[in-house]
Amino acid sequence: MQAHRARSGHFVGTVDAGTPAQAAGLLSGDRIVEVNGENVENAEHVNVVDRIRAISGEVTLLVVDPDADKFFSEERIAILASMDGVQTITCPETKPADLIGQ
Repeated sequence: MQAHRARSGHFVGTVDAGTPAQAAGLLSGDRIVEVNGENVENAEHVNVVDRIRAISGEVTLLVVDPDADKFFSEERIAILASMDGVQTITCPETKPADLIGQ
């Protein structure tokens, strides 16, 4: 998974085939809000990437897709893991083939 910061926030760039990110359902354009329960919206991009890479095992990400990101941004609503209807994505340590494409 590559992430990029073209605008405010940390956005998923390319999701490589057969990776844990793909198995977890991450998509290009998703914005990363939290890494393992810690908000990263004000963190430097390089620190977010380093944090994700430094975690051994599963990584839990709170992400929003582009439509949700636009809505929350326009409404000036802070995205929190504790909100009703919020789901986190856990990227598995390995790339289980049976999860890819679901």
